[in-house]
Amino acid sequence: MVQTNGTSKRMIRLGLNHLQVAELLNEAIEKQLISYDRQSIKLSDLGSQILDELESVFKKTKKEEWIAREEKNRIPILDKKTIFVPNQKELFF
Repeated sequence: MVQTNGTSKRMIRLGLNHLQVAELLNEAIEKQLISYDRQSIKLSDLGSQILDELESVFKKTKKEEWIAREEKNRIPILDKKTIFVPNQKELFF
């Protein structure tokens, strides 16, 4: 939220209330993860370093890892000469 100059609306949609958001911001200020002056709230050097570490841990760049394959419903490869006729009792229309 601080890094992207965002608002607290997303945190509120996730179930937090305004008081909880304020408490989280105060905790981050106390831990020196963000700096606060009268004009703005900025990510500190320590906060930026921790954010970079967490992004490398949580960000998955390989698309194969985004969604796990479901092997139980995978259809086996058929020979070109094979004609597939599904079981009529298993079809639901």
